[in-house]
Amino acid sequence: MTDDASDAWLEAFRDAVADDRVDDALGHLEAALAEDPDLIAALGCKGSLLLELDRAEEALACFERIAELDPESAPAQYHRGVALQGLDRPEEALDAYASATDLDSEDADAWVNRGRLLDDDGRYEDALICYDEALRIEPGDEVAWANRGNSLLHLERFEDALYCYEKALEIEPSSPPARLGRCSALASLGRIDDANEARPSDTDLDRGELRELRHAIDEEQDLVLRYWLGRHTNPEALHEIAAEVLESCAGCAERPPGLADGVRIGYGWSIMTVRAFASPGREGGLGDELVLCEPDFQRDPFEGLTTDISFTLQTIFMTRILHEVVDVEPVGCSMVDAIAVAPGILEERHVLLERRSTTDAESGFSGWFVGPSDSDAFETLDLEGCELIPTAELAKARTHLIKVLSLPAGYRVAFDGHQVVSVLDAQGEERWSLGRDADDEEAGDGE
Repeated sequence: MTDDASDAWLEAFRDAVADDRVDDALGHLEAALAEDPDLIAALGCKGSLLLELDRAEEALACFERIAELDPESAPAQYHRGVALQGLDRPEEALDAYASATDLDSEDADAWVNRGRLLDDDGRYEDALICYDEALRIEPGDEVAWANRGNSLLHLERFEDALYCYEKALEIEPSSPPARLGRCSALASLGRIDDANEARPSDTDLDRGELRELRHAIDEEQDLVLRYWLGRHTNPEALHEIAAEVLESCAGCAERPPGLADGVRIGYGWSIMTVRAFASPGREGGLGDELVLCEPDFQRDPFEGLTTDISFTLQTIFMTRILHEVVDVEPVGCSMVDAIAVAPGILEERHVLLERRSTTDAESGFSGWFVGPSDSDAFETLDLEGCELIPTAELAKARTHLIKVLSLPAGYRVAFDGHQVVSVLDAQGEERWSLGRDADDEEAGDGE
């Protein structure tokens, strides 16, 4: 392709993009690539445009071809990472960003994206290294500051996290993630009034009022429970459950192993962990405040913790409503117990759940199966055709299924999206169905 021809396709492409004529813009690129399939500039423009159009698979092909043609191209590796992230292939994306930073250690965006993926994988110390590199290059990068705060928050370095969020807000005062992070750091530090004042209440990230309950264990220690009210429809009931949970957990102080840092307490489906922190505004040291923490269900429930136990309380609330309307006593099922899941079923709108046995203490299998809504297909479902996963994974994959897990063996539940459609007992008798009891609508809903 001659220089004049190269200039012509590029100018035509830019004009089409400026006029928001996407199909024309792609047409100009295709024409250029028909002339020269290995024209790196056209491949790069095409890949970038396809990324903007959320066509990550096609974009990836463009950047992988550039990487083949020019193995030293840091931008190609960076954009490979972006495309792989869009395709939910985080490990490959992480490798691509690592290649980008190896080729160009001054690429701040690559460092930030690499850090974010490490964060998502729970590798917080490694993520901090990436954010520090990004801030060395771009000290005014508010995203890097906020992300650094997130890593520190998960490492329970709350004061350091607060500093990072406040640095981010100095740069961009309206940043919703930084505002939310600052609010979370203040909450973790026990600065309840400050946390409520800092809420991003004008954004979708707002979690409602932060509430704190305390129970004196002795003259030196308090047991503390914190939760965000969110958009809960019955705040009084949630408060009563929170008080009940706190009272029950405080009673553990009288039984071995007592209450101390790292002690785990099962309550309903969830398992909480006691963490020892210094109490704000109180003389004493580490451990004069024992805080109930729940697993970090949105990241890794078996590694991370959060000082907010809202999910645990909400799960208890919804489970109790269901048991009240079905009129049956709960039978234990824990977040660590396994559930048998048919391939791809958690992405389906209509599903059936059936508890074919109570939890087996030796294997940890809860007895629950999740399968297709077609009854004939469901009857053939067995362990060999399913994947066994901890029920804790439902918190991310299909949250609303959790509320039925303490139903007895023999019970079958039909779901439409997040709503319970019907509940049948072990004799096949209908115990509840959607629309039958208008006053019990919350039993089927997930709000």
